Amino acid sequence: EGLPSQIITKTRWDSRGNLWVASRRELVRVNFEYAKGIPVYKGIDYPLNGMNIRDILDFELSGDTLVIANPDGLIVLPLDKNFHAPIPVTIIKAVYVWDRKLPQDSVHFLQSKDNFIKIMYEARSLLNGRKLSYRYRLKGQSEEWRTTRSREIEFLSLAPGEYTLEIYALLNGNAPDKKVTSLHFVILQPYWKNAWFWVAVLLFSLLAGLGVFSLRIRNLKKRFDLQRKIHKAELNALRAQMNPHFLFNVLSTAQGHIAMGNPDQASALISEMAALTRLTLELSRKDSITLRQEMDYLNRYLILETSRFYKPIQFTIEAESGLDVDSVYIPPLLLQPFVENALLHGFTPTTGSKIEIRFTEKNSLLECSVKDDGIGINAALKTRNKKEGNTFKNSLGMEMLKERIELLNLSGWEGIQLFVMDLSEENNSESGTYVKLSFPITD
Repeated sequence: EGLPSQIITKTRWDSRGNLWVASRRELVRVNFEYAKGIPVYKGIDYPLNGMNIRDILDFELSGDTLVIANPDGLIVLPLDKNFHAPIPVTIIKAVYVWDRKLPQDSVHFLQSKDNFIKIMYEARSLLNGRKLSYRYRLKGQSEEWRTTRSREIEFLSLAPGEYTLEIYALLNGNAPDKKVTSLHFVILQPYWKNAWFWVAVLLFSLLAGLGVFSLRIRNLKKRFDLQRKIHKAELNALRAQMNPHFLFNVLSTAQGHIAMGNPDQASALISEMAALTRLTLELSRKDSITLRQEMDYLNRYLILETSRFYKPIQFTIEAESGLDVDSVYIPPLLLQPFVENALLHGFTPTTGSKIEIRFTEKNSLLECSVKDDGIGINAALKTRNKKEGNTFKNSLGMEMLKERIELLNLSGWEGIQLFVMDLSEENNSESGTYVKLSFPITD
């Protein structure tokens, strides 16, 4: 161990009792100490270490001088020189994370997933490489030094943290003048293990909670305001359906029957009015009613209203064939104001005697139409403007109806549409008003 080669070309003993051994590429001095004439091996020196010599042709020892012949000439060295071989410096050649090579000119900050690391290194020497071994430790993982002859090390499944690889070369198992090479790298914590992440999560959760709470409060306030407006609109609608004019007119008609000696007709009229009043209160408390209930309510209302007219009034209420009036639902008491408008403001002593109410289904919509042959809405508006007190608006409440439809669309009855047309606009020979309400069909 430590000899330059298994092929020895020449040996010589010097005057100090040391053996010189040469091969083609190397020359070593085997040192001995003598105790009572017995040689004791002390170690090996390498006088040519660090010299670029192609071939050693011959060497001679002359006194205290070593002479070496090579193709480039002669080399003369004093024998008293300290010939121990310097330990070569270990150089980090490459660092790989998985299969990715890292630059070597900086401290490496790696992600938590980059925990498979391979480090390649080398200590350069003119000596046979088999004489070199390495000692290393990975500070941050272990303080224990390990020895290897390999020129690469792999570290698997490293935990997050700071690491420093320390490594140095051994020559023939020794390193009296060890030169440690260091490589520092950091494996970062997963983002979800960092304090800043949880602080951010906490702040986001707090802000999100505040946002949701604030949004909830706003939605509740909007819903409360919407419900309040709906209830107000429903109350106004109820007042319109039970307005004093209607009650006064019915009672006046009943009084007329009594004066004319028809008490039975007066009693029947009052009973019908009581039933209609009770039905109005009952239906007004519901969010929706069936189409049959709406048709029955309109029929009762028209019977009472037309009974006070001195001229006959014809009305029809019908649903198209195939329309299930017991399973289709609509908002309660929404059509009656349009029927009342036709009777009170569309009909005159000389104009108007027919009202047609139809329910049809078209494109998944329920279309409810009210058509009369009165003077028409345009003429009715002109008449209203001439009257003091704005009777048309107060009794009929067209603006109130539009507001109620708008509120219904906001509260779940999306898609309700109102269309009003004066029939004279399409045909000059025809008079009257056409009103159409469209509802999404709700079962």
